[in-house]
Order: sequence, then C-alpha cells, then structure tokens
Amino acid sequence: MSQHRRYYLMHKDIIVLEARINDEESGAFTEIIGVENEKHLPPDILFLDWQKERKIKLLDLNKWWSKRGMPDNRDGLVPLMGYLRVVNKGLLQIMNYGLSLSDAYWIKPVTDTSTWAQVNFFTNPFSMDIGKAMFGTSTKDKSEINTVSPDLSTNGWLKKTWRIKDGIRYLLKAGSDPNHQEPINEILATKLLETLNIIPFVHYSLASIKGAACCACRNFLDENTEYVPAALIYKTEPRPDNCTIYQHLINRCRAFGIENMEDFLDRMLQVDFILANSDRHLGNFGFLRDANTLEFLGPAPLFDNGTSLWNHDAGNKLLRGMNLSRPFANLHENQIQFVNHFHITPQMLADIPELFEEIMIMKSTLSRARIRSIREALSENIESFNHIVEMAPPEKKPIGGILPIETSYKNPFAVTGPEVNNSVLDNIISGARKTIIDSRTKPVSHKPDEEYEVKMREIRGGRY
Repeated sequence: MSQHRRYYLMHKDIIVLEARINDEESGAFTEIIGVENEKHLPPDILFLDWQKERKIKLLDLNKWWSKRGMPDNRDGLVPLMGYLRVVNKGLLQIMNYGLSLSDAYWIKPVTDTSTWAQVNFFTNPFSMDIGKAMFGTSTKDKSEINTVSPDLSTNGWLKKTWRIKDGIRYLLKAGSDPNHQEPINEILATKLLETLNIIPFVHYSLASIKGAACCACRNFLDENTEYVPAALIYKTEPRPDNCTIYQHLINRCRAFGIENMEDFLDRMLQVDFILANSDRHLGNFGFLRDANTLEFLGPAPLFDNGTSLWNHDAGNKLLRGMNLSRPFANLHENQIQFVNHFHITPQMLADIPELFEEIMIMKSTLSRARIRSIREALSENIESFNHIVEMAPPEKKPIGGILPIETSYKNPFAVTGPEVNNSVLDNIISGARKTIIDSRTKPVSHKPDEEYEVKMREIRGGRY
C-alpha cells in the first residue's frame, strides 16, 4: 500500500488512531495500524470494541464513519455523484477531510501538517459548490468544483446544504415527495415549542433555494462542543432481553454521567405525540459534549421535527388512528406510556389547530383541502392527548402547566430563536421524578424495529 493511503483519524488536534484508507475506490478504512489516544475514540467504538477486546473492528469503524456522511437514500445523491464523477459514495468524505459541523472528528494523511484551527468548518469559510450542485443551481464544471464543504459530511435523507451568513452557520433543508411538507412542519413545530416553552429547541424559519421551499436553522454547536447521537450512547452496551429500549437508554446515559434524562424524554415524547412525529429515531436526538474535556453537558436542544403531521400521506385523506412513532414503541399511543410526568395542559394547546391552519395558509403551498385535513387530524390528536393526561394518575398530571423543577442542566447556547424565553433552558432537567418502567399498569407493545422499517418504506415508496 502506498504512503498516501495512511491516514490519522483526528479529534481536533489529537491523533486518535492511524489507519489505512482506500481513498481511490471505496473511501473505507482497510487496516487499523494503531490506536494513539483511546479516550477520544467515538463512544460506541470505545466501549464496544476497545475496552472489551482491546482492538477495533474494521466493520464497526466503517459503520461509524459511514453514518457521519450522506446516506445511500439522500435525495439528489446520485445526480451529485454523477456530476462529481464519483463512483462510490464513500469517497465523498475523503474530499473534505471528513470534517463536519456536528463533531470534531476528521482525517488527514499522515504527511499532512494541517491543524484543527486551520481546517475546521466552525471558524473557517467553506465552499457552497456542493450544495449548489445538490440543489441544481451550479454552473461550474466538475474540474472547478471546490469540495471543501460540510455538505459532504451531513447525514439525513433529505436534500440539505450549509450556508454562512454574518458569520453564522445555517443548515437549509428541503422537503420530499409527495407533499414537500417538511419545511412548513419545522416552522409549525417551532411555533408549538415557542408556545409550550417546556424544552430547549432549535428555531426554524422558512427559506428557499431556486424557488423550492426550505427550512433554515442555525447550528447549535461550535468548535468546542459536539453532538453525540443517542444511538452512540445506546450502543455502548448490548440491551438485555428483559430491558426496554427506553430503560436501556436511561441506563447508558447514567453510565456516562448524564443524569435525569427521564425528564427530557418526558417533554420530547409529549411534543412528538402532539405533532404525530413518526421519525424520532435514536439519531434524531442526543447530547452535547465538550470536545476538549469529553464531558457530557446534557441533552441537545430538540431538532428535526419535519417528519410529522402526516406529511407522507398522499392526497387529502390522512391515515388517522395509526400514528407511527419511534424509538421506544411503534405507535404513539404506546410510546406515550413512558412519560413519567405531563407538562402540557389543555389550555396550552387550545389555539394550536387554528394557529397551524393560519400559518399553513399564509406560508405553504399546501392545498386548502389538505390544510383542513391536517387541522382536523391535529385536533383529534390533541383531544387524544388531553384525554390521556386527564386519565393519568395525580402524580403524573401537570401542576400549573409547567412543573416547578430544580436546575441541574444548563444549555450553554442561546440558539433557540430570538422569540423564545430562554429561561426554560436553565430549568429543564429534574431529578424528582424517577418512575420505573415496571410500575406502569398498562403493558406496552414493543414490536421489532424491522416492522416499523417496513411500514416506513411503504410510506416513503422504498426510499427509507
């Protein structure tokens, strides 16, 4: 193998490991030469491979690396690869050092003297060529394309691109067939979260690229703070057969010093129920980590609410009564049973259907018939939620709308939007409520994730 194919996996300026990468055909790691700093290995690699066997499996390393980039089903990926004359998706991350705006990991050839300060996308400019090519607005030839862009290391299946405005990094994300409803859903979710004011969240606004509606949000990370998906924490230990997905995640959070996660999940699951969010998988929420000390700071603000409000139902007749959910149960009526304490009262939701209808009429291209259907389905959903709260035992019911809680987690970023009362960021996690799963009276159905995947593939026409 040539010298050029020996790379360092870096975490900021720390060499994590040395490896060989096939940077001509696949973009995959082909050999691990040696681990230099085990503490800075990705959490799942560190706990599953290194601490147990004192070795790293190539399969696990490549899975982690691949998930940091574009998935195979990314909208617009095939035309982009044709435009760049790239035959293997794995080569895309090689083009930008594997740098992203989500964490502090990157790669460089062992002969490269570049530093984190010189190359990271948090403080350095980057090219918009990839985003323009993805959205069909580029006029450049492949030979002129600058591939130094975080767009090559941004996951998710929707078409998206990063932009810089006034020094702030913004992510723009498009919608999908059949309704291209995701952007307006993010705006509706933002309005709901502003109204409820019970959980830190990312603020979305409307934007457009080449006339296509998009949503835009600013990055909630910086060069010293990174995002760790819940999936990476969840996978650090195999889940015992007698343990629910929910409890296993709680247990792993405690192992990492992330306490009182139950309260954050309480609030997230309530919001997801109301919005009929069908895609809150373990990659769509997670944690903030100090990239220098590796200390977990707490849950990341809530983001990615676009796959909701029956957005994949074609036409105007929505599939009510079977609201798919993730990640703890396949239906919201089952998943909501994991809530230890409710924070939302009927009064807080009373005006939401009308407000959503007004926003959709003013800011979306959805038909009036579909907008009416969404309002009706949302009203039914809220009625169901209110009934669940009404029937809950006294210790689970809201007290004055928002339960008084002690501060044990502070979100260091005021990035939830100028209209949000950010005092809630200092009052989000409580250690007062630790209801265990076994005490719940109604059994919860936990069907295999494969069944959910099949349903979602059917809804998305096989693009999931």
